[in-house]
Amino acid sequence: MYPRGQTESGIGQVQTDMDREEEAGWWEVANRFSDAEFSRRCGMKVESVTRGEVRVSLPIAGTRNVNGVVHGGAIFSLADEAFGIAANLHGHEVAVMAGMRYLAPATGDLTATARCVGQDRQKSCYRVEVRQENLLVAVFTGNGFKLDNH
Repeated sequence: MYPRGQTESGIGQVQTDMDREEEAGWWEVANRFSDAEFSRRCGMKVESVTRGEVRVSLPIAGTRNVNGVVHGGAIFSLADEAFGIAANLHGHEVAVMAGMRYLAPATGDLTATARCVGQDRQKSCYRVEVRQENLLVAVFTGNGFKLDNH
């Protein structure tokens, strides 16, 4: 299963059946997250899921605060969505800690890119960069606890 309206990634590249099955499993997880009520209400969209990286976008519509910039809670929610998907690609994880450092005000559509920066049998750590085009708007760190290993 691939994202709605998209075809298999890796066109022009040789992929094994195992690679395709793994990628299909990643998209199944991503689609479960994007089908959640909150994600749909916010307009978040999973842009890509690859080994080691998840990208999620958020349109600016309905996210501005009183100062005319994207609300910090919207930025945090976007980063948390990317973290949640990335952390659950290989099993069931829950967040045990999350933090955000805001670096610049955002005035346009955003993309969050989540990458695992460390893990062991029970826990993981992810870094999520939120960007408005090339502008780094915020950096999120999330720690997950792996439920499948208990």
